[in-house]
Amino acid sequence: TLGTAPKWCSILDSLTEELEEDPEPVVYDDYKFVTKLELEDLGLTGLLGSPMLRAYMHGFFMDIRLYHKAKSMTQAAPQEEYRRQQIQKRLKEGRESRVALEKLPKVNRALAQRLMDAPKVKSKKAGDMDKVMEDDRFKMLFKNPDFQVDEESDEFKRLHPVLSKHQQKQSSLAEDRLSEDD
Repeated sequence: TLGTAPKWCSILDSLTEELEEDPEPVVYDDYKFVTKLELEDLGLTGLLGSPMLRAYMHGFFMDIRLYHKAKSMTQAAPQEEYRRQQIQKRLKEGRESRVALEKLPKVNRALAQRLMDAPKVKSKKAGDMDKVMEDDRFKMLFKNPDFQVDEESDEFKRLHPVLSKHQQKQSSLAEDRLSEDD
C-alpha cells in the first residue's frame, strides 16, 4: 500500500479499490507446472494426453500430490548415481597412484629419455623441454627413422662433449651395478 493517490490522478484510487474488492480466485493452487523435459525426468511421459495433465502454454499442469509422489520415487536414483560416481572417483585415484610406465618412441629413444628427465632438473628451459615431444613441429623427430641421431658419430661427440662424458659415467655406473649383482 502506497497510500492515497494525489488529487490530480484520482482515477487511480478508484481502480485500486475495484481490484482489491474482487480478488481473482486462483484456480491452479493444487497444481504444479511442469515442462515436457521435467515429465521425461519424472518418467511420466505416458500421462501425455490423459486428464491428469492439463496443457498450458509450453508445459502442463499436474496435481501436486502426483508430482510429489513421482519426485520422491525418482530421488532414489540420484543417490545411487552419486554413490557410483564416488566409487569411480576412488578407482580413478587408485589407478593414478600406480606407477605409470613411460613409453619411449622407437626413434631417438635416448633423446626422448633426456627430454623426459629434463623437468626433474630445475632450470628455466626445463619447463619447455617436456612439451617438445607433444609439439606438432617436433613429432616427426621421434617417428621418422630419417631423423635418427647417431650418438656414436664423431660429429655428435664434438658437438656434445659434456653429454658423451655423462654417458660414459652412466655406462660405468651400470657396469658397476652389474658386477655387484654377480
